[in-house]
Amino acid sequence: MRFKEAIDEASDAEFPVACEELIESCSDITFETQHGSVKSLGDIASVCKDIPDEFHSELEFRNHLYSLAPDDCIGRKKYDDRGSQHQSDHNSMSI
Repeated sequence: MRFKEAIDEASDAEFPVACEELIESCSDITFETQHGSVKSLGDIASVCKDIPDEFHSELEFRNHLYSLAPDDCIGRKKYDDRGSQHQSDHNSMSI
């Protein structure tokens, strides 16, 4: 299971929900990172020491997890799907 799919599964809760309750229910939801390691949503969610008392919406919960996710959980670094082409230094010309 990927990170997004794990969040989808955890987001089935009824909101608003107490943070402690939701984090506890996430502890057994695991996913595989890009590098093949297995992590728990509960481990990621509990990294933050200043969590709110409750999540008021699914979006708030998703944003919380995405903001705490390590680099190997979210896409490719510096990936650009908009087609921009980076020129190498030897092809660039200064006028």
